[in-house]
Amino acid sequence: MIRQYTFGNIKESADIPEKVQYCCCELAEHLYQCDKRDKENDNAGIVSEKDGSWSATYESRDKVKENDQNTSKNIIYDWLADTGLLYCGVG
Repeated sequence: MIRQYTFGNIKESADIPEKVQYCCCELAEHLYQCDKRDKENDNAGIVSEKDGSWSATYESRDKVKENDQNTSKNIIYDWLADTGLLYCGVG
């Protein structure tokens, strides 16, 4: 996913920049939590709950997936926006 957003600007044969390493760690943790939530909990789409006379509001699976993808993108942009790695043009 990082390779996709950086257009192949990260050379894996060279030293990987520290920001890319931290981005990779945070992104991997996010994706792990999404996968864990989806496997362990059929209620992954709960957006709100109420305790008295229990109630729950659900999001569609598509909306949950979209939110997960947006969070992944935000993680990448937060870490790499000022590195020049997200630039796809000729430098």
